[in-house]
Amino acid sequence: MNITRIKERDLLLYGVISKGELSWEEYLQKIEQSIDSGVTIIQLREKKMDTDSFIELGKKVKKITDRRGIKLIINDNIEVCKEIDCEGVHIGQGDISPIEARKILGEDKIIGLSIQTRKHLDESIDSDIDYYGVGAVFSTTTKLDADNVSYSDLKALSLGSKIPMVAIGGINKSNILKLEGTGIAGVAIVSAIYGVEDTYKESKTLFNLAKKFFLKVEGKR
Repeated sequence: MNITRIKERDLLLYGVISKGELSWEEYLQKIEQSIDSGVTIIQLREKKMDTDSFIELGKKVKKITDRRGIKLIINDNIEVCKEIDCEGVHIGQGDISPIEARKILGEDKIIGLSIQTRKHLDESIDSDIDYYGVGAVFSTTTKLDADNVSYSDLKALSLGSKIPMVAIGGINKSNILKLEGTGIAGVAIVSAIYGVEDTYKESKTLFNLAKKFFLKVEGKR
């Protein structure tokens, strides 16, 4: 991990949001509420939005994350990341390779990579990755093509890596504690924060749980 680009604490409660049917006002309000109650990093995941609209959206969110001093990550779209000059991108196994992404983005940007297996981890070991997203750890309706990763597989991946990991997929306040002891740096949350009416309250609850059970792994690497 390059600690000048990202710290493990940045990954503690990783908010992943898509605009969907939300109005602009609702969307930006939910982001602000989640940050105010504990989210430590934001990822914008807009698979269906055209690039110009994504850039417009990204610029609005960047103003919020800059004001509150947290990092903004763009899912998949390197052009958007460059245009709004946010902190980094998150890419999947079927996207551009992390090596190519690093060539395009340079040394200053954060690159996160989705993995599910030991093979994925081994193949990316020399790719200058900053963090991994591992999942889905629970069933999820937001990413139907995600492979499930068991508790034992997650623990083996996390403890076998020098790069921090966040677990993702179906995580909420009822099951987050099932991930204790896996060695992860944090959890990426989608619906349990942004798909609920009271984003502030749910973010606060999840932040307190994540802080209690995952911060203690800080510095193990």
